[in-house]
Amino acid sequence: MISDQELRTFVGDNYDYYKSNWEFISFNPFAAIFGPFWFFYRKFNLFAFIIIFLNSIFIFFYFSRDLEDLPLIDVIRLNNFWFFVFLFFSLLINGTIANPLYKFYTYSKIKYLKKIYFSDDYLQVLSKEGGTSLSFLFYVFIFFIWLLIFGAIAFLAFTNFSYSS
Repeated sequence: MISDQELRTFVGDNYDYYKSNWEFISFNPFAAIFGPFWFFYRKFNLFAFIIIFLNSIFIFFYFSRDLEDLPLIDVIRLNNFWFFVFLFFSLLINGTIANPLYKFYTYSKIKYLKKIYFSDDYLQVLSKEGGTSLSFLFYVFIFFIWLLIFGAIAFLAFTNFSYSS
């Protein structure tokens, strides 16, 4: 059994918000807007990397389609429409699954830490392992470097450089 004190120590300042939103399915606007960065901020790094990976795969395959036969204006319209559809559903999914996933992550992590730590430092370990982290800014930086590299590779791979005079 996980006590309220353990949950409060692990989650940190916004425990009351999460406790009330863990009772039912709720929408987390910060997770929707900031996506994987919210998960990094909450120290839920594995899921953040999974979101980035899945989004990268979608974007790679989406933009690698054979669009050479379409006029440029049609390509722009088609890309904008489907990109915004993808963005809308991505925001909706991130915002909807964030609180239940964070609850699962919190309970799993506390159960795991309970098995490992038997000392009086247990609550300090919970505080350190949980809460929030500003190191997510490092992940934001890495993400944008990844985006630049990935974008350059995709651009070079799918751009026709043949010029005719």
